[in-house]
Amino acid sequence: MELITLAEDERTIRFSFPPAPKSGRDVLMVDGVAKTYGDKDIFSGVDLHFERGDKVAVVGVNGAGKTTLLRILAGELAAEMGKIKYGSGVIKTYFGQHQAQELAPDYSVLETLSHMAGDMTITRMRSLLGAFLFRGEDVDKRVSVLSGGEKSRLALARMIATPANCMLLDEPTNHLDMSSQEVLQEAMRQYEGTIIVVSHNRYFLDCFINKVLEIKNGKITVHLGNIGEYLDRQEKIAAREAKTVSASSDSQSALREDLPENKKEKRRKEAQRRQERQRLAGPWLKRLNDAERTVEELELRKEELESVMADPELYQDQSAWNKTSSEYDECSRRLERWLKRWEEAQVKIDRIDMQLGSGDNGYT
Repeated sequence: MELITLAEDERTIRFSFPPAPKSGRDVLMVDGVAKTYGDKDIFSGVDLHFERGDKVAVVGVNGAGKTTLLRILAGELAAEMGKIKYGSGVIKTYFGQHQAQELAPDYSVLETLSHMAGDMTITRMRSLLGAFLFRGEDVDKRVSVLSGGEKSRLALARMIATPANCMLLDEPTNHLDMSSQEVLQEAMRQYEGTIIVVSHNRYFLDCFINKVLEIKNGKITVHLGNIGEYLDRQEKIAAREAKTVSASSDSQSALREDLPENKKEKRRKEAQRRQERQRLAGPWLKRLNDAERTVEELELRKEELESVMADPELYQDQSAWNKTSSEYDECSRRLERWLKRWEEAQVKIDRIDMQLGSGDNGYT
């Protein structure tokens, strides 16, 4: 890995991957893979073929099997049926959320990275760790005292330091700030190997993804293009299907709805539905609004702290650095908690709307 440290007045850190070790054209072949949990079929009949340079986003609703598929491809989980074969010269690495718990607790941050970093110099290792928010004396912290988010960032940095030409990543941006996400995003864009990534962050994915693997109702489909192009196609398909259904029923519906008694009944049912939605979703709507307001405040404060921490002069005052760093960590932890509360409230409201027959569930 080639690390590039910029001048201090540029106030940022960049890293890039060297040319990926050469592999054959065929990187990954999947034939008839199936997975079940108990009586539930997660997916079946999965056939995939990825080549060198493919950068694939795995998408689907929560519970569709995205992480399960990635773990099977990484060899971390067995499938009930099918075969998985990697091509000639393929060297794969895998990042999953559980790996943060597998770090040796007695090692320091820097020691943890050095065990995977080959011939990287200390300066280069510090630059890489800096990109993942381990700066100054943070690199000397023991793993045992790190927060869950810090361990996850360290596990990701350790994986990146491992030479490979095929990377499999599960939600790599979960504990990264915006600047670190941009650093990783640019490195992914320049990376010459193969990437298969699960992420809900479409803006992180859009600039480097060239294929989208969709898991839906137990079936897997691969689409060419990035996330934006995939969503555009899905919207057009949904619009065509809705138009077809609407056209077939419009004449009959119009006749029925034009009857006075049906119009009155429709208004009554709509009023009932609004009342029922308010009764069921009211508390969750309040929680959602509270969470949105708090998340906005925390994100603003986090950006302010990142600007402060980007100033090289801060590192000359250890007391000021410790205070700012401590506030930043606390702000990050609070933001993570409130984002989970927001997500929980949104999921509850979506479910209520689906039950009542009116809901926009947004981007999957």
